Amino acid sequence: MVSVNLIEFIRKDVLTVPFQAVMTGPTGPYVYVIGPADKVSRVNVTVTATQGNLAVIGKGLQARERVVTAGQYRLANGVTVTVEAPKTAAVK
Repeated sequence: MVSVNLIEFIRKDVLTVPFQAVMTGPTGPYVYVIGPADKVSRVNVTVTATQGNLAVIGKGLQARERVVTAGQYRLANGVTVTVEAPKTAAVK
């Protein structure tokens, strides 16, 4: 058995977020954006494609906005979150 990955085209200058940041509600996909004072707000987004662990966002977010990637079910607009540094694997 042979497994092949074919690249149909390359998207340039697109906004991506980790796939786990995107939630789906009654009004469609959304993310929680971390704003000033680490308070979150729910923002509706348009997901134009997914690949692997990434979602391509067509509308709803701006570059450099921070999104929540874990614990979204416990959030609501205005809730303060604690931002943790990414965990890195030890290099030997």
